[in-house]
Amino acid sequence: MTTCVDYNQIAIDVAALIGINVTSFQRVGADVDDREFHHANMPLCSVRLATADPVNTSQQTYYVGVQLELEMAAFDLSSRREASKILLQQLDKTQQALRANPHYGAVWDALQIGPVEFLSAEDKESGAFVAGCLARVTISAYTG
Repeated sequence: MTTCVDYNQIAIDVAALIGINVTSFQRVGADVDDREFHHANMPLCSVRLATADPVNTSQQTYYVGVQLELEMAAFDLSSRREASKILLQQLDKTQQALRANPHYGAVWDALQIGPVEFLSAEDKESGAFVAGCLARVTISAYTG
């Protein structure tokens, strides 16, 4: 149990876990700058804070669910399907790493993999295809 939740450290820890266990990403980080979402850095994963939901359990003790968004992107020059295949492989490896390390961070009591939203795009001028997803993960911690 900790006295407060270091939200930033949780995001950094999730990015570190992914970076160590999913070595096929070109770039993994907490709050990756939008300008870094280009083909030289893909496949890419950016971890960012989404929500926190502290629930009082007794007196000044809280159970905090910290939801993070994992924004992933992959590209391919041949087709949307190929870009999607790369993305889905990265997503699968990431989810496996998270499941295998539910207590990776110092304050993590539990980890829950949440919903995933998918998208794809094409740059008609260059003929490049991009697939992306926004995967949610909730880290649970106690504070007191």
